[in-house]
Amino acid sequence: MRTRRFKEVSVNECSVDDLRAFCGTLPEQHWLECEDDKKVYRLSVNWDGLRELEENGDLVSLVAQDQGEVIGYSITVLCAPIHADMAFVGVNHGLFVKKDHRSGGLGARLILATESAVRQRGATAMNWHAKPATAMDRVMSRMGYDVRHTAYSRRL
Repeated sequence: MRTRRFKEVSVNECSVDDLRAFCGTLPEQHWLECEDDKKVYRLSVNWDGLRELEENGDLVSLVAQDQGEVIGYSITVLCAPIHADMAFVGVNHGLFVKKDHRSGGLGARLILATESAVRQRGATAMNWHAKPATAMDRVMSRMGYDVRHTAYSRRL
């Protein structure tokens, strides 16, 4: 049953306005599940900032839909690193799939679709963020990604 449902799920690029209109509570679900410092990182999607990136051609937004319902998304910013301006890199800022749609490889499908979309725009590398010991952390190594950076954070 899960396999059949997975085949019915479409993954497509979308505009920021469509993402905002149709993603429902997914950003909140993502935040509730993944954010471990909710006092500093309060839920407030910067739709205007995303729209500006989109207008400049620096954003790739994808949604996974099951019979019209948005059940997942991937949001990636395209940029040239300040220390390597000849490179063009996709940096993912959000990958999420509803819990009841996670088995069957939909997350991997979103990752591959994101890679394809940024490659089509000229990116030569892709960066993802994953918290340690999470499903995303485990998936990335299975998909051939290496740990290249470690991020540190503290409240100020």
